[in-house]
Amino acid sequence: MIYLIHGTDIDASHKKVNELVDSLLKKKPDASFFKLDDESFSEGMLEEYSGGQGLFEKKYIVLLESLIGSEEWSEILLKKLDDLSKSENIFILREGKLNKKELEKVEKKAVKSQEFSLPSNGAGEIEQKEFNIFPLTDALAGKRVGDLWVGYRNALSAGVPAEQIEGVLFWQIKSMLLALKCKSAEASGLKPFVFSKSFKFAKEWGETALLENLEKLMKIYHESRRDAGGLENLLERYILELKS
Repeated sequence: MIYLIHGTDIDASHKKVNELVDSLLKKKPDASFFKLDDESFSEGMLEEYSGGQGLFEKKYIVLLESLIGSEEWSEILLKKLDDLSKSENIFILREGKLNKKELEKVEKKAVKSQEFSLPSNGAGEIEQKEFNIFPLTDALAGKRVGDLWVGYRNALSAGVPAEQIEGVLFWQIKSMLLALKCKSAEASGLKPFVFSKSFKFAKEWGETALLENLEKLMKIYHESRRDAGGLENLLERYILELKS
């Protein structure tokens, strides 16, 4: 199933995505939320999520962030639209400005499409700059607790949902675990640069610690869905208790 949220008004489209994710998670409390963007995306991960037979979870709500606008991944994603539309998992495509051809292709497969665009100032629409949360993954991988906590608070202040932050932290731990277990970037499904960086940090963590932290992130996510505490607070506690 595909939902498309697009347009140049980034604040409005992010707000709509957050509302949609919250609504879907209430309907599917056992589902897991993940975000894939130009840094974290791989064709193998898309196959895993669309098939619904993941390594750690069976049901997914996946935010695909600005991938049609990516030179590297656009063609792959557009070719997979039919598979995504038929999947039992839910895929939310959040894009900036799409051309007519791209928009038509996605809307044919999407159950719903909404556009949020800024008014023209006479010289064209003004794109808003998005908050980059990926420095948080580097801080986590390097166990720089202070930098991670500051980045986390800044991300929340910028309107980034805790579910999205938890998703990228989960992805970083999972990437390090894959890099430690696999012999090559190709075998892991990670980009060569991501594989190399993840492997370097993974050796410092060790397999036992990576598995423990993966379990912790999964646990706090599901606890938040059972009203055991807000995800923001649970995730902040995890960060502050992270051993350097």
